[in-house]
Amino acid sequence: MSIARIKLDRNKFDKFQIEMVTAIVGTIVGELRKANLPNDQFKELATNIAFNVCCILDASTPIGEESDDIFPVLTFQAEGYADDEVISCGGASHMHDYVHSIAKELFGSMSPTGVDG
Repeated sequence: MSIARIKLDRNKFDKFQIEMVTAIVGTIVGELRKANLPNDQFKELATNIAFNVCCILDASTPIGEESDDIFPVLTFQAEGYADDEVISCGGASHMHDYVHSIAKELFGSMSPTGVDG
């Protein structure tokens, strides 16, 4: 795939980044459930891991060396879009802003991990 066009679409980008955060949180939750941690510890750990991963992807957590800072800029290619087109918000993502609300929603819809439930 060779990118020829970056489409600025903040609404579509926001929708996609929320879906990505939901997938990140869900994957972390799924893996941590295997550890049979107490519910409060499980929820806190899953949320903190997701938040920190998203901060790295959002460029909210510095990465790289001082002389060579790395600033990730997330783009999406959606089904139905041309192979040479990606969607951007025009800068860094802000997935970390959604982690806590998505985690809270996910935890509210699932049964306890079983350790102290």
